[in-house]
Amino acid sequence: MRVSTPAITLAVDIESSCVEDGKIKLTGMASTLQCDVTLKPREVFLMARLFLKPGIIKVCLASLFKRADS
Repeated sequence: MRVSTPAITLAVDIESSCVEDGKIKLTGMASTLQCDVTLKPREVFLMARLFLKPGIIKVCLASLFKRADS
């Protein structure tokens, strides 16, 4: 995943997830830095709702059938 701000663009790789203190914690690397992203359960539902757009579903389904090297 790529995170872009006016100041910097980071490549973020999510490596694991867990529940910590009632929140979802994603752990990974942001370029060369260890990073954690903490989400409230409500935020996960809001993100899921954003992903349920027809165009996004189409791209995700199409990616299942594409070759890895393309």
